Amino acid sequence: LLSAFNITNGEVLWRRPQAMGTNNAPSVGKLSSDGPLSVVIALGHHVSLPLPDTVADIMGVLAPSSALIAVDAATGEPTGWGWAPPPYRHALMEGDTFPLH
Repeated sequence: LLSAFNITNGEVLWRRPQAMGTNNAPSVGKLSSDGPLSVVIALGHHVSLPLPDTVADIMGVLAPSSALIAVDAATGEPTGWGWAPPPYRHALMEGDTFPLH
């Protein structure tokens, strides 16, 4: 659920359900120099230990998915901009390696 609040009185301006979890802080700004304010947020699930492909295929488990989306800051309506990276099948974030120190 992505929500916007009035900074002065805390009133809810809008709430929009999303296809995936919103476990990140959004960014607010203009997507173009003359455009309206937009909210950009990464959607998705936390990285966890993945199952080997063969086990995942047998169990019907999908790799965690994620996406970046942008919505109009005033209304919460989608701007039409978004990006979805390929599924991530690793236990650690990019750049982290074993063994952990």
